[in-house]
Amino acid sequence: MADYKTKLVDEKSEPPSFGSIQEKPKDADTENRTDSTGSETDKTAVRWYILTLFCLWALTNLAFWNTWGPVAQSSMLVFGWKQLDVVMPVILGTLASVLTQIFYSWLLDFCGLRRVSLISASLMLVGAGVRCITSSVPAATWLANIAAILNGLGAPIFIGGAPVISAIWFPASERITATSSGIAFAYGGIAFAFLLGPFVVNYNPETFPGAIISENTTSFNTTTVPTEPSALSANFSQAFIDNQRHNIMNLMYIEFGWIGFLFLVTMVYFPDKPPKPPSISATQGRTNCYEGLKTLLSDFHFWMVLVPFALTQGFFFGWGSALELNLHPIGVTQYEAGWVGFASSIAGIAGTLTIGRIADAFSHHLKIIVIVFLAVAVIFCAWMTVIIDSLVAMNFAALLIATVVSATATQATCPLFYEMACESSYPVSESVIGGVLTMAGNVINVLFLLVFLIPNIGTKWLNYGLIGALVGSTVFICFYQQKFRRLAIDQPGEGEVDGYDALDEGKDTTENEGVNEENEAKKTGS
Repeated sequence: MADYKTKLVDEKSEPPSFGSIQEKPKDADTENRTDSTGSETDKTAVRWYILTLFCLWALTNLAFWNTWGPVAQSSMLVFGWKQLDVVMPVILGTLASVLTQIFYSWLLDFCGLRRVSLISASLMLVGAGVRCITSSVPAATWLANIAAILNGLGAPIFIGGAPVISAIWFPASERITATSSGIAFAYGGIAFAFLLGPFVVNYNPETFPGAIISENTTSFNTTTVPTEPSALSANFSQAFIDNQRHNIMNLMYIEFGWIGFLFLVTMVYFPDKPPKPPSISATQGRTNCYEGLKTLLSDFHFWMVLVPFALTQGFFFGWGSALELNLHPIGVTQYEAGWVGFASSIAGIAGTLTIGRIADAFSHHLKIIVIVFLAVAVIFCAWMTVIIDSLVAMNFAALLIATVVSATATQATCPLFYEMACESSYPVSESVIGGVLTMAGNVINVLFLLVFLIPNIGTKWLNYGLIGALVGSTVFICFYQQKFRRLAIDQPGEGEVDGYDALDEGKDTTENEGVNEENEAKKTGS
């Protein structure tokens, strides 16, 4: 009987679907852990290297996605862009990710984690490279959009693949922590872009000798972004424009070099799976992509997770991208709004990591945790809305606290939604579940951005839309019945908890046996 490691690298056989059953390893020099079912599992320290590299890719992908917003004024000056040109790479990148999300779920099952990660990394590397070709207009505009599409094509595995990494590499007691880490670092990419871009490009005409040449521009004002690029360039000297062009290209070179470094590290070592499975469920079969999609579309429990996830995450990302526009009417400058966004992102990262670790210790109570954090988000978002609508006196400290807490609470629920869906929909592949959830969130995000195309829509709808999404999501989750089909295999005998149907354990074991027999039959036939 072939051992587990040999089956991972045997390229002559048909590539196994993710999670297909594996034989017990025969390595005598490695300490094995055997559970009550007789299956051997082991966790390796390499899992932290894999998670770290994956998190860096997630951070880099969203930092790439958010390249132009933080340097919008410089981009308009150098390239002659309008506001729509600044947001177009974001829209194109998001659409590319949406359209290929399900394809990546199938590709991951067919090719394995390493090959798919290298394909995605290659697309990001090429995308970063094409932006380094020229800064001449209009070529630079086209290259920026092409690069955004390539980055979007590489996004599905790094943005929606955190549950796959946790299922393949981590034991049940660390899965939520691993999923939370991948999602937290993805959020961190957006915050990092707000630091790297302005630091490298440094758009501040008042510190550049002779930058301002027009009497129409008397001072540097960070609260506005001119909408007419021709008028903007006429206000500044050619030396300052050339300086900004040089700085933008330096930013492109830095991002290209960093992605190239990550690509080399991934090429050197990024295996599909560990030598031994970290949990019993990791050895069990999963349904293929097509069957998994059919199961999810007809699974009421999955929809009870999908709808609130798409509403909260889709609205939150869209709301965050319009934060400066939202806060400007009450006198908050672009500089101050940037720090509010950065503080919210950093707090969200810390909160996501912390709640993920806590949730691992209370993995049978995810529903309660999600409800609590959604309720907190509703309360503080309502407080923020009261301040923005000037129903109370403006207080920047209160606004900062309300925004940071509501953002942190919303972000912290994201990995919990992923894990709830994976638990209730098992044995559907985590790649399919993560892909569908991420695609749904991106669709809502795109629809959110398209609302800005409505003439004179204003910004008041932003906060009320977010509150409505949070309230609706809370109601959905209250009626959700928890199911822990995967944990029932990894941690048997833990007893029933709220919403857990003990009969599911036997039912799902039978289902998995059928999937395993099907996988073995395919291999025998090949």
